[in-house]
Amino acid sequence: FPVTIRFNEMLEGSRADVSLKVIGNDLTYMVEEIDSLALKMQKIPGLESADMDPLTALRKSQVIDIKPKFSEISKLNISLDEFNQTVVSFMQGAVIGQWIQGTRKFLIVLHLDEERRDKIDEIKKLPVVLPDGGSVPLEQIANIEIKDRVTTIARNWGQRYAALSLNIDN
Repeated sequence: FPVTIRFNEMLEGSRADVSLKVIGNDLTYMVEEIDSLALKMQKIPGLESADMDPLTALRKSQVIDIKPKFSEISKLNISLDEFNQTVVSFMQGAVIGQWIQGTRKFLIVLHLDEERRDKIDEIKKLPVVLPDGGSVPLEQIANIEIKDRVTTIARNWGQRYAALSLNIDN
């Protein structure tokens, strides 16, 4: 019996008794529709729960959107690749060396302090090195905003979907 349940989970992509999927292209509409359906479904007798599917739900979260100001980076002779590398280094980190302990190697990664990653005022001040020397604050060469974006998009046969997990009582 547990093997059958696990097999069904792998086929369906959900651990719920029943999975309701809303298929479409408009992510905002799909999030709103699945939320509305969850409220309606919770009123059905015999239903234990109706929640966003924990594995495949469309999720919105705040992201930091950093877009280059092309005219500014061009004036300062910064290539788009250098710009991207700089932003990636700040947020994801850059390997600056390795530490060896016995037979094990550990990468040394330098990145922005975890506590500062969501502070837009701190990010705007980050120094971007210029090819000819010196630096400018990131905000001089980029538009930086915090936005709500869909961060998880589930697909089935190439189509986007939002899923609602329905668990039946008894």
